Amino acid sequence: MAVIIQEVSFKKGISDFINFPHDLYKNDTSYVPEIFIGQKDMMNPEKYPFHLYGKVKYFLAKKDGNIVGSIAAIDNTNYNSHHSCKVGFFGFLDFIEDQEVVNALLNKAKEFAKDNGYDYLMGPTNFTTNETAGVLVEGFDDPPKIMMTYNKPYYGKLIENYGLKKEMDLYAYMIFKK
Repeated sequence: MAVIIQEVSFKKGISDFINFPHDLYKNDTSYVPEIFIGQKDMMNPEKYPFHLYGKVKYFLAKKDGNIVGSIAAIDNTNYNSHHSCKVGFFGFLDFIEDQEVVNALLNKAKEFAKDNGYDYLMGPTNFTTNETAGVLVEGFDDPPKIMMTYNKPYYGKLIENYGLKKEMDLYAYMIFKK
């Protein structure tokens, strides 16, 4: 069955958007869920500062009537102004292991970026470079460190299969006290 991409808004569907990763990772002992109310406040246009200058659209991917992925397409005007560039962002990316799902989600973010006059796509970055960003490529047996992402091991491969390439490495360090 084909992948259907459905836009959700803060008022309708955002709970499904926030809860999807909890279902995806329900049996993963390294996953640490975000606090629901914190995520909801972050996505609330009246509560989170990003919404004063940026805009975002939230999308869910559905297959056979089930939610199989999520993505936010992001217009971060401050970043583009500061860096004199034209880049559309995507973030809050989660998906099952299915290339068709990844392609549909990233195509939607790419379409959003193009519609907003941007030349290329960058992410995953949740709103700005001050929030969690990137794709975990090793360390899947440990919970994420502060302000670091966590994802399934297949994410990197499927995102690269789409045609996106790594721009930089991000590191998280563990400090052991004797």
